[in-house]
Amino acid sequence: MMPNGREDNCASCHVRPNGGGTRTLFGEAVNERVTRGGREEFWSPALAALDSDGDGVPNGLELGDPDGDGEVLAGAQATNPGIETDTPDVPGYRQNFDGADEGATDLEDGSGMNSTTSQTFVTGGALQLTSKDGLDSQGTFKSPLLNFDGVESFTLRFDLALLEDEGGNTPADGFSVNVGPIDPDPTSGTPGAAEEGYNVGIAIEFDTWDNGAAAEEDEFGIGIDVSVDGLTAEGGRARIAPAADRNNNDLFKFDGLSRPEEVHWRAIEGGGEVDVIIDERFVFENLPVSDYVPSAEDILAISGRTGGAAETVLIITLPSIVQLHHLS
Repeated sequence: MMPNGREDNCASCHVRPNGGGTRTLFGEAVNERVTRGGREEFWSPALAALDSDGDGVPNGLELGDPDGDGEVLAGAQATNPGIETDTPDVPGYRQNFDGADEGATDLEDGSGMNSTTSQTFVTGGALQLTSKDGLDSQGTFKSPLLNFDGVESFTLRFDLALLEDEGGNTPADGFSVNVGPIDPDPTSGTPGAAEEGYNVGIAIEFDTWDNGAAAEEDEFGIGIDVSVDGLTAEGGRARIAPAADRNNNDLFKFDGLSRPEEVHWRAIEGGGEVDVIIDERFVFENLPVSDYVPSAEDILAISGRTGGAAETVLIITLPSIVQLHHLS
C-alpha cells in the first residue's frame, strides 16, 4: 500500500519503532485516510505531494514515488516521511533563517534581497517581504541558480503568514513566487515584480487587493493565478467567492498564523503541469502549463508590493526548491 514501506516498517507512521502509541506527522496524515482496523488504499498523489514532516521534501520523494502512482523510481533513496531529520540527498535550495541575524538582508548563501523602502529583511526567524506599516513599497528575494537544466519535476514549499493593517482594512497588494530565467541581481531595476511575477518562467500570483472583481474569469480581483511568461495559463485563475470575507477566506487568512503552501511542477508528454496547494487544499491540480521548460538559468524570485493599503507578508520557512529527478 505504501512504496518502500518495509524500509521503516511501523516507524514510518509511529514514533515507536514497533508501532502503536504516538504517531508521526506522516502517520497522522495516513490515519486521516483510513478507518480503524480498515485496509483502505491510502497512498495517493495527494498524500505524496504533502511534506508531512516539514523537511522541505514531499512524502512521495522520501518514499521513492514522487508522483504517488505506486511506481517506485529505480534506485530511489527511501527516507522516513515522518522524521524531519531523515531526508534524501537531493539537490535544491533551502533556507529557514534560523541562523540569520535580526534585520539581516544578506544570508551569505548566494541569495539576495532588496526593497524600495527597506521593508524586506529577516525578522523573528522569517523573511519579511512587505510590511503592513509600509505603504507604496516593493520588495524582492532571489535565490542562487537552481541548476534546473533537464529537470523533470520539482517542488516548491514554503510556510506563509499574513497580517493586515489594524482596523480590518482590505490588505494590498499581493506577492508572487516565480521560477524562471530571471536576472539574479536583486538590485537590478525595480526591486520586485510584485504579484504579477517577472513575466518569465512560471509564476504563482497571489493578489490580495479587492478592486471589486470576484468572478473567476476576471483578470483582477482577490485570488491566485498561474502564469507562464506573463500570460495566465488556461484554467489558471482562482477567485474567492463574492460574499467571502476579504481578510479571512479559503485562499488568504490575515491572522498571522503560519500555513503551508506548495507548488509541484512536473513534465508530461507535450509540456508540463502544475499543482498549487494551500494549507493542504488543492487550488489547482494537474493544470497544464505547456510553455514552461526548466533551464540552467532558472532562479526562484519572491516579490511583493503594497500601495495605498498594506499588508505584512512573512515567509516563515523560505521556499524550498527540491529537484526531484532529471529527464533520462
